[in-house]
Amino acid sequence: MADESKIQNPKSKIQLMLYYLLYQIIFKQYGAASESYIFKGLNVIQYVTFRTAWATITALLI
Repeated sequence: MADESKIQNPKSKIQLMLYYLLYQIIFKQYGAASESYIFKGLNVIQYVTFRTAWATITALLI
């Protein structure tokens, strides 16, 4: 039987890719520009309550 810890979930690969695109490329690439109010505003995305609220709103709209 295969070791379950070695099997990767395809969903985790997608989440890792999104993390790489949104954080590694956007935030780290712009360096000093990340001090702008736009990038500081994007910091709210990391809060669970914000994501939960928008997920609820999206689900209600669908």
